[in-house]
Amino acid sequence: MEKLDKKEEETCYAYVDAEMAQFEEVAGTCSNKDNVDEQCCTVRSVTIGLMYVIGMSYLNQWGNFQNMAPFIASVLVIVSSFPLGHLWTLIVPGSKKFTLKEHAFILVMGNVAYMYNSVFIYATLTTLKVLEREDVNFAYYFFFVLSIQFLGFGLAGILRRFLVWPCEVIWPQNLPLIAVLRTFHERQSSITEASYGSQHLSLIQKLLNNRLLFFCVISIIAFVYEWLPLYIMPILAYFSWMCWISPSNNALAQLTAVRGLAIGGGGLSLDWYEVTRYLG
Repeated sequence: MEKLDKKEEETCYAYVDAEMAQFEEVAGTCSNKDNVDEQCCTVRSVTIGLMYVIGMSYLNQWGNFQNMAPFIASVLVIVSSFPLGHLWTLIVPGSKKFTLKEHAFILVMGNVAYMYNSVFIYATLTTLKVLEREDVNFAYYFFFVLSIQFLGFGLAGILRRFLVWPCEVIWPQNLPLIAVLRTFHERQSSITEASYGSQHLSLIQKLLNNRLLFFCVISIIAFVYEWLPLYIMPILAYFSWMCWISPSNNALAQLTAVRGLAIGGGGLSLDWYEVTRYLG
């Protein structure tokens, strides 16, 4: 059920409460109100989105043929496009505030280029010259990539009635992205802060109530700490502490080691990247 609420600042919100009560993860991450006055597809969002599509497509395509393949993830698109959107507001006269929907639109465009590195197009095109034994011109490459991408988007549009619209269907990999987007554009205020102001809150309470400040602090801590497992002490990435008891015991290594069955908590990791790399 939807209902509209008209506030004093003449901002119209649409509330959807019926589909939010089934899953706590979705209700805690996604907002149940929508500002119907916010614009999504604007000149600013399209321009910044095209920059990411072109740049990420080139970088991901080039990285697929490297030993250490670099890539730009979706979270990096959110973080880097946020200052660009506000910079556009300062430079271009008459620009409105950078909205959440514009930010999400840029993320959607960036995801198109991010997903490009996982499809089979680049592998197919590189082997065409060997299989066909003839040079393939640019037009063939262009329309081949375009047709494959349109085929995927067409199937996604057809199946969204079954895979997107039903409230029973959850895409867990999108929940962190939604949380980061809301962190940059929404500010969470507690009842104490709303009643008595922020001067009565402790430093920890201010940190927990301000989403953006909390995100920045955690990001800085993670950036400093990741130097240890990635470069300084790679042993922190994953280690088998049970094998230290008897290094020459092959049976113990097969049962408790990281490369084995890792039974009984034998394989530990102090690297957040290693913990979350298989979560999608």
